[in-house]
Amino acid sequence: MVDQAQYVQRLQNVMNQARDGNLEAQYALGVFYSSRDIDVSLKWMNRAIEAGHVGAIYTLGAWYIQGVLIKPDLEKGHQMLKHASDLKFPDAPLMRAALIVNGIGVTASWPEALELVLESAEGGYSRAISQLAFLCLMEGGKKARDEGSKLLQAAAEASDMIAMYSYSKRVLESAADDKFKARAVVLMALAAKAGHPFAKSHPAVQGVPVPEEMPEASNIFEEINWTAVRKVLAKPPIPPIPKPNVMCEDPYIATFPGFVTKDEADYMVAMAARHVTPSQIMDPVSGKLIEDPYRSSSDMRFWHSFQDLVIYCINLRIVQATGEPMSHQEMLGVLRYEPGQQYKPHGDFLLPDMQGRNPEVDRSGQRIKTFLIYLNDDYIGGETEFVNIDLRARGAKGEGLVFHNVASDGVPDPKTIHAGRPVTGGVKWLSTMWIRDREYRFHD
Repeated sequence: MVDQAQYVQRLQNVMNQARDGNLEAQYALGVFYSSRDIDVSLKWMNRAIEAGHVGAIYTLGAWYIQGVLIKPDLEKGHQMLKHASDLKFPDAPLMRAALIVNGIGVTASWPEALELVLESAEGGYSRAISQLAFLCLMEGGKKARDEGSKLLQAAAEASDMIAMYSYSKRVLESAADDKFKARAVVLMALAAKAGHPFAKSHPAVQGVPVPEEMPEASNIFEEINWTAVRKVLAKPPIPPIPKPNVMCEDPYIATFPGFVTKDEADYMVAMAARHVTPSQIMDPVSGKLIEDPYRSSSDMRFWHSFQDLVIYCINLRIVQATGEPMSHQEMLGVLRYEPGQQYKPHGDFLLPDMQGRNPEVDRSGQRIKTFLIYLNDDYIGGETEFVNIDLRARGAKGEGLVFHNVASDGVPDPKTIHAGRPVTGGVKWLSTMWIRDREYRFHD
């Protein structure tokens, strides 16, 4: 453990390096101070940018898009991300694709967004190859599945954490020969080493020494038919939506078995895991983030800068299931509950203040529907309980659940007050989407 004196000394060393013109040190200070003193952060970030640090260009561009740390400027954010793309920063085209497909600061375009990901994948970037793999598998046709399988293996061999887990899991559960399975164990162990939340506990890697390097790659990348990939992904893949099972008519509560595949659920967890933080809310008095008194979980939101085309297509699927346009959706979120953690009884609807107003409702409307996706089921406890109607739900992995938060007259319905019961064993992963009655506006 680093004591306070060592911490201060290390920070001073980085500061000295930054003052001497070290670009990595300048960038590191820009990131370090972003949650402490944004003015100091921007000073160091801009110094790194002036000297040509492409990571700083990308990061500041993302900040302008997000509009959380600094005042949003979509035009400037897009310009900086385009500059970072031109300088070959690998994640920049993928963030641009997520923004373009969602129409953030630009006209929405699936073809333009897809082409950015395709060009990145053709250049060998593992994250782009992985996205295309899951999109092809989502499309579901034979040609799409064939190309998706090749893309998934290629992404795994290129060290993409998500692909390493999903590909090796497929091989280990198949009738592949021992040679392929031994290779899959190495990839699974490497996925665990990279931090995949499910790979660490996979039975195949228990007691297996951590590999020093990737196994030798095959020639699968050269076998990918990029023309075929472009063709099968010419439009967003949206599989048929399962028929809902109605659990309750008033309030309306229904489940969608197999709403996402098990591989897609794993993808969502792996995408979210690197971003989850302890759940917080805004203190209405101080205006500061404080511990959420109702939930002890950790969570994250897929802000547009965290999204990709796979998450976008899952959002489209929610549109199909709920009948509400994507513009009414808040950001798709993911919650992680560890043993003992819970979400106490609460309503997802928004209530007025003492003066009968709610600025959030005035800006973006009421939360009329909630859509949940159960991302795993190997935990104990953790049921979703509607406390006023004595109803509990515990979805299978990949299952969706929708409920209406307001009555037919638009008034918040207390019958929808619900809780996430304490998890008593294992870890629960759950995705949640709140849907408004009009366009959701994150920024004023």
